[in-house]
Amino acid sequence: MKNIEQIIALKTSAVRHAVLRAEKPIESCYFDSDTLEITVHSGLYDSDNLLEVISLFEAKND
Repeated sequence: MKNIEQIIALKTSAVRHAVLRAEKPIESCYFDSDTLEITVHSGLYDSDNLLEVISLFEAKND
């Protein structure tokens, strides 16, 4: 059964690394915005397996 749960920032790194930055060190998957109070991270789980993540945060873009 698949479900979406709010997760902590550290749980995003394994999925980010595998999907976005496999050729770089896992440390490149940590972002300054990850730990802001207004940032929200959610994960899609299939049983206990984290399949996908989304991180929502405010960013100013001139």
